[in-house]
Amino acid sequence: MGKFNASPENMPKMTLERYNYSAVTARVGRETLAVFNRYKEEVKAVIVDNMMPVMDGVATIGELRKINPAVKIISASGLDEKDKYGWAGNSDAQVYLWKPFTAKALLKALHEVLRGLEKHSAEENQTGLFGD
Repeated sequence: MGKFNASPENMPKMTLERYNYSAVTARVGRETLAVFNRYKEEVKAVIVDNMMPVMDGVATIGELRKINPAVKIISASGLDEKDKYGWAGNSDAQVYLWKPFTAKALLKALHEVLRGLEKHSAEENQTGLFGD
């Protein structure tokens, strides 16, 4: 039996799979692009961490847009309050997710980006769609 790893890096994938989404992961920007290219016909949305080494989230999102300008993107960041809105303004994501985030916030962000809602933070407009 495989080892269960509940590290913070695995939480998004585990949460999505628990709610019957398929998920693939990558650790850095270039790997994200390679995985996206491999699965681009099946990918409905991409979650990008802003603080990746070598190629940060903003650069990764820019490259994803070159491959598919219509790709739906959730951008995640652990920046503090004073920095997060300046960073969000430089990112071409539809929805922003602030770390640490809950499974509920992740699912809400995914639901919103898939529905094509306007660019905003997932913290805004709490809808309670996924319960507590």
